[in-house]
Amino acid sequence: MSIKTNELPQAAAMADNDSFVATTSQGTKRISLSLLKQIMGQIFAPAPVASTTVLYVNADSGSDSSDGKSAERAKKTLAAALATLPKDLGGKSVTINLSGTFDELVNIQDFCHGDLTLQGEEGAHGRFTNAGTIYSNDVLLTINNVDFSGTASSHVLIIRDNKSVVIENSVMDATAGGNGPMMRRNGYVFFNNCSISNASRDALLVNSGVVSVLNLSGSSNNTGVKCGNSYYRETGIVIANGLTISASVQFQSEQGGVIFNDGKLYGGE
Repeated sequence: MSIKTNELPQAAAMADNDSFVATTSQGTKRISLSLLKQIMGQIFAPAPVASTTVLYVNADSGSDSSDGKSAERAKKTLAAALATLPKDLGGKSVTINLSGTFDELVNIQDFCHGDLTLQGEEGAHGRFTNAGTIYSNDVLLTINNVDFSGTASSHVLIIRDNKSVVIENSVMDATAGGNGPMMRRNGYVFFNNCSISNASRDALLVNSGVVSVLNLSGSSNNTGVKCGNSYYRETGIVIANGLTISASVQFQSEQGGVIFNDGKLYGGE
């Protein structure tokens, strides 16, 4: 058959042999039907969907000898669940569902090429009673419904050299004599609907990097937000809305530190 080029999609449906003749301004040309189908498939193929891995960890009833692939076969420690993952996530999204109270150091380090989420149990939260380190991850790391408490002279979380970290719906308690989270040289950190309390020094310490805050509260802290660091001579920026941490000194800015809260500027020396 002979068709016009603007009829090619219809021609693919009508053709009943291995090829057809297309008429153009340059003349006629025989086109392979299988080639046309291959081209049309590439044009109209759906966008690839990133595969998802889901793991389960239950500090109270899990076992590290389990595979962690269902709530009934949950692992006991976060460390064991992380050990099952390759450091290069290969574009995958990984969610680790957490239940119970964990007496282990959080150590999330060197993951790349993907998304990693720690998801606490709705209404109960996963809870870590030891300090944690989130270090050198080139992924979007999200922590939701997970609570942390620190140990003496430590931070509830140390967040350093990461690409992007989002912490939501988290309670951080430094009752043991420690401090709130410390951040340095991250691409971007975002706190949403969190609280930080009982820090012996700083509830939120931003040595350098950009930190965004939405609805961050807390009580009984020595210093609410400290930004910048004269020793490292690095620049820290905090951009906040609804930052209401109760502290003896609410905002402290060192060299290179800038704090915006509800449109007001603090620091910037």
